[in-house]
Amino acid sequence: MFKWEIKQTDIVKMRKSLLKLQSMIEHEAGVLSYNNAASFRAMLLRNILTQKFATTYAPYSPRYAEWKTQKMLLGSHFWKLFGDVLENITLHRRNDGWFAGIPEGIYDSGGKSWFATKTNRVGKKKPVSMYAIVMEEGLNSHPARPMFGPTLDEYAAGEWIRQAEQSLKRINEAWR
Repeated sequence: MFKWEIKQTDIVKMRKSLLKLQSMIEHEAGVLSYNNAASFRAMLLRNILTQKFATTYAPYSPRYAEWKTQKMLLGSHFWKLFGDVLENITLHRRNDGWFAGIPEGIYDSGGKSWFATKTNRVGKKKPVSMYAIVMEEGLNSHPARPMFGPTLDEYAAGEWIRQAEQSLKRINEAWR
């Protein structure tokens, strides 16, 4: 038969350690969510700016390719994924976590149209997220140019695991 004797000071130390561990786990839940959102945003912006997945895109129609080439020769940045979409990929809180993306309710300045001229800005205000959806999924004759999905796959395969390992390391260090 065994007899266990636990000192009151040991119980106090163990309780204190468990409370510290619980506090660290709760803290890390928020930190991990924020860190993942921030590093995903950074990777997404980097991939957009370098057009990392451009070689996987379906080709443009000959008519659009010609139009785009003319715009490029004139120095227009109209076709690039800058401006409204790029500037509105932000970090935002939703429920208990952090997300990187384009929040709902953000609209462009209006006047964007394939048929606009310098004096005639055709087009009403549109949700910025619409531009990202069209790029990601395509629309009618506009082929998809996905960036969010491939970047998410890339993130999940590497950076997400690294962020989780760092979080677990910090939790482990709290149990001392």
